[in-house]
Amino acid sequence: MTRDGEPALRGITPGWMSCAVWSGLSTGPCHDVVMIEAPCEVSDADVLDAVRRHWRGDVTAVTYLPVGFGAHHWRAETESEPQLFVTLDLPLPRHTPASLEAAYASAAEIAQVLDFVWPSVASDADGTFTVACGPGHLSATRWLEGTRPRTGTTALAPLLDRLHDCPAPATISRWVSTVDHHLPDQLDLLVDQPWEAGPLGEQARALVSPRLADVRDWSEEHAGHLGAVDPDDFVITHGEPGEHNQWVVGDRTFLLDWESVLLAPAERDLAALLHTGVASERADPDLIRLFDLEWRLAEVQNYTTWLAGPHEVDEDARIALGGLRDELTRPPVDLRP
Repeated sequence: MTRDGEPALRGITPGWMSCAVWSGLSTGPCHDVVMIEAPCEVSDADVLDAVRRHWRGDVTAVTYLPVGFGAHHWRAETESEPQLFVTLDLPLPRHTPASLEAAYASAAEIAQVLDFVWPSVASDADGTFTVACGPGHLSATRWLEGTRPRTGTTALAPLLDRLHDCPAPATISRWVSTVDHHLPDQLDLLVDQPWEAGPLGEQARALVSPRLADVRDWSEEHAGHLGAVDPDDFVITHGEPGEHNQWVVGDRTFLLDWESVLLAPAERDLAALLHTGVASERADPDLIRLFDLEWRLAEVQNYTTWLAGPHEVDEDARIALGGLRDELTRPPVDLRP
């Protein structure tokens, strides 16, 4: 997928699958991804009602925004003046309602210490940061006028240093690998049958079939790198600090979208520096490889689950097919000479 040819990783999944957009690992091109299709289970009226009850009773309208991917977004406004950026996080294996609430609550606490953290705001009704809505949970941040950097920003490295040195709030969760090491066996079985439940299935199967040995190698390497993880070294990590989650206001850079904040190895974030030409001296090459493989394997599983099953030919599915192709073919990340 391409964003003017700039390298980055994507996390593109519908509904219950893993959804994250993580720039900075891939040395190949990436897609400028958006959640094009509005959710069928949640209407604008549903979102407007929830926003009025939980955050701003004076909001007069919400407008769906085709931005981001893996979650849905709206602008909430009063008399055409934007007030809130509203997000619907969908059910995911890596998230429960409790973990989402913990993530947004942790970010709000971190924002009391670090001025570049742009957190969600608590509900006026009950003080929580997430509200059940349809199949997912809504959250809201204050509207912030600014621009997204086109190729990342030199401000990212010092921001990450400050984040990683920040004391951890009690609410924050700890990272564990979500890679299913049965994936190679599952794919071996899956490609033996036609993928005819959706119109792009056979194209996806044709991409996966010749790469089965690679997926097995990646899975085995990933398992080997897990031994380099030391929980005593965990720090606060954003998880997805690429340019898609950076927001420039004047001469200041903010980090947005804190749903993936976790205590984890710093390399979970430091990999995002690579495409800007900045390789942190404290980055462990084994851990950089671990998180590169963690991302690739999770994406391959998510895309194949999507495209082997029932789906429509819409822009989201086409983006998913491109994402699958990229994850199967992009060069690996490696800090070794």
